[in-house]
Amino acid sequence: MRGEIRPIADPDSEDDSTEVAAVPFEVTVARMIRARRTGTLRLVDRRGEEHTLLIDSGLRILPRAARMRLDHTFAAAEEIFRRSAAAEEIHLTPTAEIPEGTPTLDAFEALYRGVRARGNDSPNVRAFVHAGRPFVLHRDAHLEAFPLTPAERKVASLLAALPLTLDALMKRRVLPEEDLITFLYFLGVTHSAFREGDDTASLDPLGHLTPEEVLSRLPPAERGRARLSELLRAAVMTATLGAGLLWLLHWTGDRVRGTHVSFHSVHGIAGLLGTVLLTLVQLIAYSHRAAETPKTPLLLAFFGVTLGVALWQEAAKAFTVLDHYRRHGTLSLRGALSLGLASGAGLGLADALLTSPPAPKFWLSSQGQLLHYASRIALHAVWSASAATSLHRRRKEIRTARNFLDNLATLGAVIALPVLLHGTFDTALRRGSPLLAALFALASLLPLLAAVSRK
Repeated sequence: MRGEIRPIADPDSEDDSTEVAAVPFEVTVARMIRARRTGTLRLVDRRGEEHTLLIDSGLRILPRAARMRLDHTFAAAEEIFRRSAAAEEIHLTPTAEIPEGTPTLDAFEALYRGVRARGNDSPNVRAFVHAGRPFVLHRDAHLEAFPLTPAERKVASLLAALPLTLDALMKRRVLPEEDLITFLYFLGVTHSAFREGDDTASLDPLGHLTPEEVLSRLPPAERGRARLSELLRAAVMTATLGAGLLWLLHWTGDRVRGTHVSFHSVHGIAGLLGTVLLTLVQLIAYSHRAAETPKTPLLLAFFGVTLGVALWQEAAKAFTVLDHYRRHGTLSLRGALSLGLASGAGLGLADALLTSPPAPKFWLSSQGQLLHYASRIALHAVWSASAATSLHRRRKEIRTARNFLDNLATLGAVIALPVLLHGTFDTALRRGSPLLAALFALASLLPLLAAVSRK
């Protein structure tokens, strides 16, 4: 049958032995990506023209279509998938790795575009889609690796909720019929979905990427770096949510001040959790009031600033970096440093606005007012950058954590020193000791410089 591979080296094997097989072109590409194999698919069309698809470690693809000026484009890859439907011969041969610096395409996107370009006229599509059985999204499906459209993501979410037949999906009118059939076949090719009753024990959904593989898919200039949009999002998140959460805790604490709940009146788990939460909020509010009261003893004021302000602000800033390494883990030390600086600068600006002493408007402010803003933004950035470098060193520990509580323990460990420095600086400043505050501000640079200079 045309469009099927005849002499082929099994993509799932580790050797280069040749065996006879009848495997659709797109399925072979998916197998090579899943096995992270390197090889060259060569097909000869009716005109006798040869087209090649070089696959490097299952992550990068170099398409070369005859008579196409731009060999390295997705258009070339789509054309090769189209020609495969009527190819006279398709061979899979070993090949050397693609030389460094050669323009290549992302293999996952190339497969996605290729299946869509080929369409649904293949007998394989009809056999898979028109079986009359409901479709189920694989519980381990990783569709984030593919550039799906919003409508396709909605179809995937529908299948994740409950099994649906082709007719049931068509009644939802999320996608046109032709596009829906093609997308369902794509899910089948990548093992992201299956039909009820199929043997799924050996199915390994395509699309799962380790952080190292995510990095290798990016252009060299973007590897390990934080994008500008990511930096702006981190700054805005910490400036609004971080500062807002702290204000909400203090406001709630003031409102429930004096409220007492007897443990004898607590019933059930919900009552116990409510009592613990109420007590925690009251302690935070009390710590904040103790820090703001001039007559409070120095040591008590220090604990008030540290536990009522510094702890929550540093945790909010560091959480953005922790969340990145928990979900992605692609940032280098420089990328983590820039993300930490952005988070700190955002919260620092919000903190400066909230704690600004009475003064004229900002653009007419005195030198002291300008120093207040500069010091807040700079120090918050330094403290969060220091925590970010520590999180970068523990990125493997974060990625392999058994649960979120383990990551919270890691977060507490890395922010301990920034919280201490933050607390001592604020305490000295509130007690009218600017020289001592300046010394602690300079000391805040030492952990960051040590982390950056470490090889």
